[in-house]
Amino acid sequence: MPIATSGGMANAPADTSGKIFATRSVMVNAPVDTIWEKLQDKAEHAEKYIPYKVEFLKVHETFPGGLLREIKTAEMHMFERVTFNKAEGLVTFTIENHPLYSGVILNRVVAPEDPGALPILTCTADFEARTPDAHKNPDAAFFINMAKKDMIYHAVSHIKEVIEADGKRYTDKPMSKNQQLVREMFLTGESMHVEDFVKFYNDDARYQFGNFPIAYGPKGITDSSQGFIDTVKYCLHHIQNLWEIDDSTLVCEMKCDYVRKKDLKKFTLPCCDTIRIKNGKVQDLRIFMDIMPVFGD
Repeated sequence: MPIATSGGMANAPADTSGKIFATRSVMVNAPVDTIWEKLQDKAEHAEKYIPYKVEFLKVHETFPGGLLREIKTAEMHMFERVTFNKAEGLVTFTIENHPLYSGVILNRVVAPEDPGALPILTCTADFEARTPDAHKNPDAAFFINMAKKDMIYHAVSHIKEVIEADGKRYTDKPMSKNQQLVREMFLTGESMHVEDFVKFYNDDARYQFGNFPIAYGPKGITDSSQGFIDTVKYCLHHIQNLWEIDDSTLVCEMKCDYVRKKDLKKFTLPCCDTIRIKNGKVQDLRIFMDIMPVFGD
């Protein structure tokens, strides 16, 4: 069963059941506490953090650990129950009584586990249509657009820009180009779009995942990914160490969380990758992992 990457990817944001899922992560050079404060502030002052005009926002209720808000833009009008979980760095916006869709928008900040890394900010949209023809309603545009890869990337990048404009830094030590390339590659893999992931590879790159057949170049990686796409809803990389051996070779030790589509079962698996860089792109990636539990019963 060929698979494309140790990160989950899919080519379409919605399936025939009316489910919409999209996620995107970026590195933010700001203290974790600062990011968390901004994410909390975003719940009551969305106009400062989202890249479109807020026409109306009102907090109708506050309660321990959250609030109920009403928000209106040109594309949507809805009520959201917002909860704050500082221990997990998670702000959850749960849609309340919308006629077309149910679901959540998640904003999460994760502290880096390995030296030299930056905090990770993730935005996730996870919606499900209430009726089979919900997508035909003009008011569905917000939900459909939110799951488009360019839209969600624009949204999380805008929040990053606002946070970093505050001026507080997590570190003043610049990240090497190779470290940045590898970290951004894995974050892009989590975004669920194989066509973006393969842009990090040279045309004649060598790609090997465990004992699966070797794939060559972006087309080979794309062609080999279908079994993985069909099986995995999404994944997260938790990099524990990223060592630069020389100016073209890196070794990455991490844990990978996989969530399976058919039953939403989560698997956390150890992984170690060797990566070789050539001309600013990946020339060789070898993934040492046993991923077979994900494909089992």
